[in-house]
Amino acid sequence: MSSDSRAVTEAMVLDVLTPSSRELLLHMPTSDLLRPIADAVRDDPGDSRTLADWASFLGVSARTITRAFNAETGTSFARWIAAVRAQHAVALLTQGWEVDVVAEEVGYRSASAFGVAFRRTTGLTPGAFRAR
Repeated sequence: MSSDSRAVTEAMVLDVLTPSSRELLLHMPTSDLLRPIADAVRDDPGDSRTLADWASFLGVSARTITRAFNAETGTSFARWIAAVRAQHAVALLTQGWEVDVVAEEVGYRSASAFGVAFRRTTGLTPGAFRAR
């Protein structure tokens, strides 16, 4: 394919592609404000601190953190946390961990709550994911 044809083809393909709403690739926040949150949650996806908890800890408003998350990651605090948890859960499920143990490890109070969140984030139930 000539370079001109290739460029036109690539432009057309990129024009029709849309990002998946179930993307597990994360933009990691790097600002001094959000780095403590990102580091803590990546180290322990079961960290149960809420947006309000983090705002209090960091001495800023919840709205400040919300704006910073949207600006740096393109998503909300809650969706980012859910995606980090889903990434960790995928790794554990792949290693053969039981669903209820994974649920607890990534911060859910029950396997059913984990299942709902996992499906919302990945499009699959944990059981369906393991069967793949």
